[in-house]
Amino acid sequence: MHLELLALMQKFQLCYRLLDISPDTWLAPQLLPPSKPAALAGWEQPGDLVLRYRYEFMPKGLISRLMVRLHRFVPQSELGWVTGVLFERDTTQVLVEIPSKGGEIALRGRGPERKELLSVIAADLDALNNSFHGMSEKVEKLVPCNCQQCRATAVPECFEQKRLLKRKRDGKLKVECPGSYKNVDVLELLDGIRVDRLPRWANEETDMTTPTPLKIFISYSKHDNAYKKTLLNQLSCLRNKVLTWNDQDLLPGEEWDAKIKEELNKADMVLYLVTANSMATDYIQKVELPLIEERCRIGLCKLVPVIVDFCQWEDLDFAKYNALPDKGVPVTNLKLWVNENEAWLNVVNGIRRLVAVA
Repeated sequence: MHLELLALMQKFQLCYRLLDISPDTWLAPQLLPPSKPAALAGWEQPGDLVLRYRYEFMPKGLISRLMVRLHRFVPQSELGWVTGVLFERDTTQVLVEIPSKGGEIALRGRGPERKELLSVIAADLDALNNSFHGMSEKVEKLVPCNCQQCRATAVPECFEQKRLLKRKRDGKLKVECPGSYKNVDVLELLDGIRVDRLPRWANEETDMTTPTPLKIFISYSKHDNAYKKTLLNQLSCLRNKVLTWNDQDLLPGEEWDAKIKEELNKADMVLYLVTANSMATDYIQKVELPLIEERCRIGLCKLVPVIVDFCQWEDLDFAKYNALPDKGVPVTNLKLWVNENEAWLNVVNGIRRLVAVA
């Protein structure tokens, strides 16, 4: 009855095949060692992206089933144990485990695509929870605080996700950290984990013919509106692949400051049109760029400076990011470009390459 038993174990997500070893070798996660591997001791670090699930009652075998369901992200089965596993994709890792105190499952991500990989795992864990009748009402999602004090500790303060969502609906976009008493941005907290937009590699069965458009925020000075319009026209060749937003997309009656921050927090990429005008714009320098820099630091978006006109930009913080056009040659440098359209085409081709690997 070996084949029948094996088929039943597959059906109930109790094992998976280790193809890298042999077609006839299977792993049953519930038979892994009970203790966390020594290689993962002290793995937690400040700055990790964290999401916690707190259970009123936790069914047995959740971690084992999650490991079977997502085994394509488990290249090293020796880094799994009965109550935890390390998922990996390229240089991004997410550690999922039941802490020693029990009653919780903690997800801790690290690497350039940690938000995306953690979101994939969280979505699958949600599906597992929903497979138990009434379980979704007995699970509490906790989002870690991102204030300076909490980012510096491996055990940050947490907020209930449902309360943060209510504050967002009610327009209360600041909440006080219970540890540091600092006000933090609700939209930034919620954008840390998003399961509504999964990357293309998230599911082997994803329909690659209809990828989700990349969200691009355009940061610019109002004095450079003509350049921004030219860029939008040039980007029309990427329609259905990118979705752009700039401050002229604000609707009547919208609170402009909150909306700009909301769109920045949703952006996958920020195109910063660099001119003397934008470098002299206080809102860009004091509000937009610090927020963008922080999101780039933790791997949530990419900042691409677009050098439009001659200005002294090389000594500023954003100069560490590779700029467009190639080698930071200004769009208006007609000694090196046939005309400005050639320069803008160089910019669009650079963005096209980024869209292709997103």
